[in-house]
Amino acid sequence: MKEKFIVFEGIDGSGKSTQFKLFCNKLKEKGYNVWETFEPTRGPIGNLIRERFHSLSDGLIYTLLFYADRIEHNFNIQEKLKQGFTVVSDRYYHSTLAYQAAQGLDMEFLVEFHRLLQSSGKIQKPDLVFFIDVPAEEAMKRINARPKEKVKIFERLEFLKKLRKNYLKLQELLDENIFVIDGTGTIEEVHKRVCSAVHL
Repeated sequence: MKEKFIVFEGIDGSGKSTQFKLFCNKLKEKGYNVWETFEPTRGPIGNLIRERFHSLSDGLIYTLLFYADRIEHNFNIQEKLKQGFTVVSDRYYHSTLAYQAAQGLDMEFLVEFHRLLQSSGKIQKPDLVFFIDVPAEEAMKRINARPKEKVKIFERLEFLKKLRKNYLKLQELLDENIFVIDGTGTIEEVHKRVCSAVHL
């Protein structure tokens, strides 16, 4: 496997974070130096996003905050890549594009805004993206099985359907190496599909 910067994406309830962790552990077993990261970050802007998550009503404000956090995040990503680490992120700009479009912002506007920032060198393009794909109905079953305190604002069936559609649309809109991984079945079955996609 030659990829150096890898991203895991998926709708809520897809099992994305579980697969992210299993994949990182697999890379470490294979001898890779791995830097695990996520968005929003735990930096000042990322923490602000978490603090204000339920109080901001304008999707554009969220978009700008996420990209501000992402630009700061990219200083660390690029430094780790220079140091020879394989960087693996649990969510990246694909989440911003998919979620904000599902909340009503224009997808083409979001993608164009993203491309302007990426072309300026502020946003690192990943070598590989795994989209852990499950039907919205399956995701809701998993979400409803969680302790109630873990249920989040975006975890509603119709929203998840829009979100999944947006993620799949990104395959057409972005010139990227995106692998859509069937996220149904056992955790181990999905993990094997992820590893098989990159011959790991």
